[in-house]
Amino acid sequence: MNAFQKFLEILSAVKAMFPLIVQFVRDVENAFPPGGFGAQKLALVRAWLESAFDKANDFGLTFDDLWPKIAAVVSSLVTAYNAIGVFRRAAEQPAKPS
Repeated sequence: MNAFQKFLEILSAVKAMFPLIVQFVRDVENAFPPGGFGAQKLALVRAWLESAFDKANDFGLTFDDLWPKIAAVVSSLVTAYNAIGVFRRAAEQPAKPS
């Protein structure tokens, strides 16, 4: 496979996985308290996707080929969701009554 074919395979794989990526990012964000835990959240998204990928890989690529591109998509999604207020940050949480 030449470099351009590999690029097309990666693009196709990430596109096919995009709905799962979006759902996993939302699920992970909802499972953790607001604010922080970014590395742990990203690791959980990676673990979910990697386990699914290992069971149904018909792309001819390894997960390590895809992960840098998927991580960039996750980062962009989180940034966009934070900007439009989909995810709440710790400072934006209502104060707990004493």
